[in-house]
Amino acid sequence: GMRKSASDLFVAWPTSEYYGLWIEIKKDGWKMLPSNKEHTESQLDFLEQMKKVGYQGKMCVGLDECIVCVDEYFKPKLNKV
Repeated sequence: GMRKSASDLFVAWPTSEYYGLWIEIKKDGWKMLPSNKEHTESQLDFLEQMKKVGYQGKMCVGLDECIVCVDEYFKPKLNKV
């Protein structure tokens, strides 16, 4: 199995900036509550750890936000000179 608090979705496709994309998906209308705070913080910690080693990591609320996240991940970046 996966590590506790690992994200729901992993896009195993590297870009010029990242090795891959980790996404934690929450259902529409989700809010952080005292009852889910500890678990959510551990999920956010996982995302931060992945960012430190070269991955992109996002928490998305709802499918629409998740689609935007994936689209942004694959959008070509302009080289700044």
